[in-house]
Amino acid sequence: MEIELKTQFYLYSQMMITSFLGILICSIYLALQTGEMMIYITTIVPILFLGLILLIYRITLYEAVKFLKWLIEAEIWQKLEVQTIKDFKQAETSMRNENVINAIINICKGLERELKIAIFQPFKTEVESSQNRKEYFKLLKPFKSDGSDPRQRTYQNFKNYLKGKRHLTFGNIPFFLLNLTDNKIGRHTVLFDEFSDFLKSLFHEDYEKVIHISKILFNHQFFTVSGIKISDLRNEAAHPQNLTNSPEPTSRSDRILSSENYLRLLKVMASEPNLLKLIVDLKAHL
Repeated sequence: MEIELKTQFYLYSQMMITSFLGILICSIYLALQTGEMMIYITTIVPILFLGLILLIYRITLYEAVKFLKWLIEAEIWQKLEVQTIKDFKQAETSMRNENVINAIINICKGLERELKIAIFQPFKTEVESSQNRKEYFKLLKPFKSDGSDPRQRTYQNFKNYLKGKRHLTFGNIPFFLLNLTDNKIGRHTVLFDEFSDFLKSLFHEDYEKVIHISKILFNHQFFTVSGIKISDLRNEAAHPQNLTNSPEPTSRSDRILSSENYLRLLKVMASEPNLLKLIVDLKAHL
């Protein structure tokens, strides 16, 4: 499969380069014969420039597929859930079909499942089996009555997840983990202190990997568009705005949902800082 992929890529590249050279030689010849150099400048150069953009796009796409192919063969792959592997393989298929949106959604779906199993499900089980379940949710100090405190929303969402009233979402996960180290929310509820204490007793020294994961999920510097974290990339893929699908990005969605950002997502996941490795290390404690 890898040889077939490389063959397709090189054939495509050679075809594009040959076409560029043919157009360039013919245009120069006509320009010299007619003396109309402006034809070459105003017509041929933009065509060659567009072709170059297409070639660069194709190279980035090839690298993204190649990287995921390498990832599938990695030893760590065997430690993931069966459905997660299916999601990641579906992402590879989507990239072969040049569908970046579906590829991003499938990667994030797999990451969400792995994070849920490694970090959140054990605590949910602990709360559900407790004889004093209400103690986890009691308020020490009321939140603002106007609902303007975002911590109140995070507390309510986490509480509802633990009670089985809502599903865990990839958008909520970064905020739930962020509050493990937020002293301000501890003034209102013991829930996140209980969550932190449980994870420390479960993971011991590997608890620091939970904090590392939290920082990765809240990092806004991984992608080509500033201010975007992994969950924002996923949300944009699920609800794209003004997507043009042009080879040359013309909208914010185009810039966010690029094959380059998909490749960067894979690198975060399995190269640097290796999010999957951190998750798998936590699952070893279960």
